[in-house]
Amino acid sequence: MGFSFTVVANVCEGAGDCVEECPVACIHWAGDRRNARGTRFVYIDASECINCAACLSVCPVADAVLDEWEPARQAGVARAKMYRRFNPAWRTEAVLAEAEALRRERSHDAAVRLGDALRSAGCHDLRLLHHLRSDPADAVVWVADLLLDPDGETPP
Repeated sequence: MGFSFTVVANVCEGAGDCVEECPVACIHWAGDRRNARGTRFVYIDASECINCAACLSVCPVADAVLDEWEPARQAGVARAKMYRRFNPAWRTEAVLAEAEALRRERSHDAAVRLGDALRSAGCHDLRLLHHLRSDPADAVVWVADLLLDPDGETPP
């Protein structure tokens, strides 16, 4: 199991069982947005998710919830909402430079350097730092995207 769970926006049928079941209230409605199926959908805030799998156990739709973190699959949700605990003060020159490097290189070394820069900037979120240091580079590029374009939405 990775960093967090993911709701696949274009598979979600908007049943909402997961919203009620989540013990830490990390699952939110994506406002009045509609997915490719024309239904309202939900997304998971990775900064609050405790990987309990309650959402996975109650979702009536096959493959609507993944037991790994793939924020691009939560289409139509602003990046800043997917990780609300992110502190804008962490966007130092050094952090932004390492975020650009991670986007460009997509390497484990670049991810580790970004984690080090975030820690130096005051980030003490151990889950996030561990994610950058231990997960594959392609799985952590979302952190660079959040740093460089927090209000951007993942593509549908």
